Amino acid sequence: MARARQAMAGQDYDQQKKRKQAELAKRREEAAAAMLGQKQREKNENQDRELLKARAAAAKAMETPEQKRKRELAENQARNHALAEKRLAELKTQAETEEKLKLTEHKDAKQQEIEAKKKHEEEYLARLKASNDLIEKITSRDRVKTSPYHTLRTDIDKTVSTENLSLTDIALKQKKTEPAKKPDNKKTLKYLAGIMTVGILLAGGSGLVYFTNNYLRQTTITAPAYEPLVPANLNKKLEVTGLSPAQIIGTINREIIKDRPSDAILNIYLTGKLVTADGQESQESFLGASAVLTAMNLDTPTDFHHFLEPEYMLGAYQSETARPFIIVTTKSFENTFSALLNYENEIVGALLKIFDPSIDSQLKGMAFSDQIINNIDIRLAENQTTGETIALYAFLDRQTIIFTQDREVIEYIVRLGGLNR
Repeated sequence: MARARQAMAGQDYDQQKKRKQAELAKRREEAAAAMLGQKQREKNENQDRELLKARAAAAKAMETPEQKRKRELAENQARNHALAEKRLAELKTQAETEEKLKLTEHKDAKQQEIEAKKKHEEEYLARLKASNDLIEKITSRDRVKTSPYHTLRTDIDKTVSTENLSLTDIALKQKKTEPAKKPDNKKTLKYLAGIMTVGILLAGGSGLVYFTNNYLRQTTITAPAYEPLVPANLNKKLEVTGLSPAQIIGTINREIIKDRPSDAILNIYLTGKLVTADGQESQESFLGASAVLTAMNLDTPTDFHHFLEPEYMLGAYQSETARPFIIVTTKSFENTFSALLNYENEIVGALLKIFDPSIDSQLKGMAFSDQIINNIDIRLAENQTTGETIALYAFLDRQTIIFTQDREVIEYIVRLGGLNR
């Protein structure tokens, strides 16, 4: 029985092997036939193309000149149409690509604008916090409390609304309430400068134009003597009645660049003549800081301008070249220091524009840093690549600030002993 089963199994295996061989042979035959058929079809198609070409050539040979002309015209039109379609497709693809690029660039620009605004806001808040921290530190150290901030404009508005007075009434009332004493030129200048500032703010743009033509009538006081804020070898008075801002600045700079002895300090102060109601010129008078800045059309933020005292000094220290500077005084260290930290580039740029008309562009986007010169704390803006000093300023005391573009100016003034007070 066992041998019978083995024999049957062997027969089944042989049969399966034969069937597989037969199937394989059949597939090979079909593949060969398919390949032969494909070759035949390709051969037939080639023959058809050749036949069509021969017929077309025969037809062309039998054409009359007119038929040939029409055929060539039709072929040219068909070819031009195909080229036009291709060019149109290319232009469409190009337009779509450019539109996608524009959308991408617009999104990128918008995102950059948003990020720039966010960065500017963060920098402003950081500067504001640093300013407040510094003021808190200084006032705590000196045991001085910072007075609540208000402006001359709000004081005048409040007086006008509560007491129903005009600006002229306020000026007259202030004069009547003052005790009889020797005239104080500094206080008079401060008061008139304040009234001038409010007048400009209330009058708007037209008021500024009026002031440019008439500032000498509104902002001058009589000053029998003038003492510079720092020791000066040379004092130069410039009478500027009727001069435009550009003419005043030009006159100052022509005076600065004149040859002078080495280590000399030049002091320049501006005067003008008041004009009476009948058109007569009165006594020549000293112009205070607010009047000088406005006369030269130097626009500083209100937070800074409001606290200026009349005393100032335009000058130059003569070393190998003339090194100009401007010194101003303030009646509030805390408020002025805060304004400087918040609007450093604007204030420094406005004041040093007297000597360098390109200072605004140089300071654009530039940050100031803290440094020390001869034990004086300064704020400095310098080119990080070249190390060139662009601008600097320092408090010589709590009421006096110097602005310049040269370290040597501060070094020399400190060596002289500082201020004349």
